[in-house]
Amino acid sequence: MKKYLFVFISLILTLLFVQQSYPKAKTKSAFDFNVLDFGTHKTDVTLQKAIDHAQKNGGGIVYVPAGYYSINRTVIVKPTVSLQLSTAATFNITKDINGIELKKNSNISGGMISAWGLNKYTKSAIYIDGRDKLTSGSFSANISNVKLTSRTGGNGIFLYAQKGNDHIGWVQVDNINIHGFEKGIHLKTNPVTSPDMIWVDGNNFSNILISDAVYGIYLDGHRFLPYEVAGNMFNNVQIQNTDRTEISIYIKGNLNQIQAMIWDVRPGKKAIYLDTDSRENQIRSNVKVTDPSVVDLGENNLILPFQK
Repeated sequence: MKKYLFVFISLILTLLFVQQSYPKAKTKSAFDFNVLDFGTHKTDVTLQKAIDHAQKNGGGIVYVPAGYYSINRTVIVKPTVSLQLSTAATFNITKDINGIELKKNSNISGGMISAWGLNKYTKSAIYIDGRDKLTSGSFSANISNVKLTSRTGGNGIFLYAQKGNDHIGWVQVDNINIHGFEKGIHLKTNPVTSPDMIWVDGNNFSNILISDAVYGIYLDGHRFLPYEVAGNMFNNVQIQNTDRTEISIYIKGNLNQIQAMIWDVRPGKKAIYLDTDSRENQIRSNVKVTDPSVVDLGENNLILPFQK
């Protein structure tokens, strides 16, 4: 009996030694970096440290856990970095600044970006600058599953080309809820002359909810180069008008396509306004072309009902 007991104890000790000699394999996280590993304070400083570290180390997913994060400076999401917010994470913009600026080959998803606490807001919750020359392949950006709120003004999402060879294309935006800005989604090119050649073309927006904005979708460019806003597509859009809404959809540009349900247009306000500098745009909505809330001053635009 003692012999068997000795053998049993020896076997147990051997197993314990083996377990200690060979450390357990680490379980790989779904995220490459956690923001709170770079500071205990939930601020833009900690966020930027995590993003910068990720980019310097080959890029990856930077995870933002639940909580409220004070944004006192614009957070720059750099190339090769994907910023992924918990659904319970909120970025509170505390000054009149852009909340997030996306560089090419970067992404943001999840959570909320809010300028609700500001009495006056003129910037953008999410901003993309044409100086970064976003285009197809790995040179564009993605925005998904984000809620954006503002009590007063500013832009929910702003794509802006200003001069030189600025351009923004192939940005993918999906499942976005925008509330309370002056312009929900704003695409803009500055008037320029040759040799400058700028554009905001070929961007895709899908599953978009916009409410209580002064202007829901606002495309402010030109129908031709050298400063066009063209070929942008909006699918499955809902726009809820309120008393402060002036125009649900405004277009200066060409070949843009929008499919939208437009709710509760107030008397004297506009559901659709196609500027004289608009050409060959197509809008499908629940608002008839003969409705007084529809204005088409452009060339060869199509305003169509939903397909049955």
